[in-house]
Amino acid sequence: MAIIFSHISALEYLRSESAFVGLDERRSDQLTVHRFPPSKCDTFRKSAPSGRDALDQASCFHGYMSRPVHIMASSAASRCKTHDVICHVHGSRLPTGSLIRSNTDGFVCAPELCFIQMAQLLSFVDTIQLGFELCGTYAKGNAASEGVPARNPLTTPMHLRRYIERYHARSGTQRAVHALRYILPGSASPMETVLAMLLHLPKRYGGYGLPAPKLNYPVETTQTHFGERQARQRICDLIWPDKLVAVEYDSDLHHRDDQSIARDSIRRVELENANVSVVTVTRAQVFNLTRMDEVAGLLFKLLGVRFQKPSVHWRAEQRRLRDELIPHFH
Repeated sequence: MAIIFSHISALEYLRSESAFVGLDERRSDQLTVHRFPPSKCDTFRKSAPSGRDALDQASCFHGYMSRPVHIMASSAASRCKTHDVICHVHGSRLPTGSLIRSNTDGFVCAPELCFIQMAQLLSFVDTIQLGFELCGTYAKGNAASEGVPARNPLTTPMHLRRYIERYHARSGTQRAVHALRYILPGSASPMETVLAMLLHLPKRYGGYGLPAPKLNYPVETTQTHFGERQARQRICDLIWPDKLVAVEYDSDLHHRDDQSIARDSIRRVELENANVSVVTVTRAQVFNLTRMDEVAGLLFKLLGVRFQKPSVHWRAEQRRLRDELIPHFH
């Protein structure tokens, strides 16, 4: 019987390093993204999951799949009732590309389907964060792997949009569709995601409402080497390329070794020689509302964007947004 891991279990699998062993890559939206081997969706229609089999397969994932385990069934009649297993019934036909084969004998919901499923469980803000992660180059740590391992994006906003358009079970997609409007590709860390969301989300959600930046975007610069000028690319954390304004996030500006400080100084000079205005933002600034107001005010000025007077509720929405985004990093 086919076991299909879904929801939280699928996300935990997608965050694990073992999900990417032997995967090919594809180019899309100017990003290199992982290409998962396709699986026929009739696997889902024929599935009659066993709770014991689900737990046995989950145990093969080296502890990063938590309990309870989430799996899918195609009908209520095939739904299993087992301790430590939550079985989700999905009666509609799944679009092509909904499932990927795991490194065991089972299947896992693809990133696009997992995003829709998780949007039904998460808040609006957390759904946007998850979208940034799936479309970014990091995976949040899990029980077996702490830290932020680097990887290629699992999907892109374009792929999420196209999948949602083909998704037959329309109910439950509203939050995913709404969150998709604010998901930007290319984030390299959870804090870059937080910074981009604080700056870009509309004021009605507690953001500053700045135009959408590009994340980890290449900029052509030049450097002088033995009297010769050489072209090279520099990657900016956040940049508005049409305005030549960049934001660089520095997690610990005051505790760097001399070599790191020198490299950053050279990089900043090269960017400024390419007429890019660079604004450095530290962790302490992100955590402080008044300091972030100052950063946003400078960006409005550099971008030539007028700051529209917010509603009387904006400060409350700001604090609510920050309460969701920032506590995880203290």
